[in-house]
Amino acid sequence: MMWSKRLGDVLTVPIRLAVFPVVGFLCGRALDRWLGIFPWMTLGLLVLGFVAGARDLWMAAKRPDSNDKRS
Repeated sequence: MMWSKRLGDVLTVPIRLAVFPVVGFLCGRALDRWLGIFPWMTLGLLVLGFVAGARDLWMAAKRPDSNDKRS
C-alpha cells in the first residue's frame, strides 16, 4: 500500500508546478486588461505563481512521511 502513496506524491509534482503559474498568468492577464497596464501584472503574477509552486513543492518535500518508522 505504501507504493500507491508514493506514486500519488510523484504524480502531483507536475500538477503543483503547473497550476500556480497558470493561475498567476490568468489573474495577471485579467488585471492587466482591467487596469490597462499590460504586461506588468501578467509578468509579476506569473513569476509569483512559479515561486508559489516551488514553495508548495518544497513544503511537501519537507513534510514528514506518516509511514516513516524512524523515531
